[in-house]
Amino acid sequence: MTAGSLGGDLRAIGRYREALEMDQRTYPAWTALYGEDHQRTLSAANNLATSLRLSGDVTAALRVDSETYERRRTALGRMTSGR
Repeated sequence: MTAGSLGGDLRAIGRYREALEMDQRTYPAWTALYGEDHQRTLSAANNLATSLRLSGDVTAALRVDSETYERRRTALGRMTSGR
């Protein structure tokens, strides 16, 4: 969890490449420990996509975002407005 927070702090101060390196280690660690559909793993995937985008790799960011979206939809179901 600390590594994820550090990645966020690095992004906040504009150190995108370092944040990306951190996120590239953090996401696989969460996946190995808790699986792809765990809430923390999905958050780590979101962080990785953000770092990829901020580092200029929009193609990889879109791929990670799309995969994460589908896993969240599967795990959480569709949101309804309640109206």
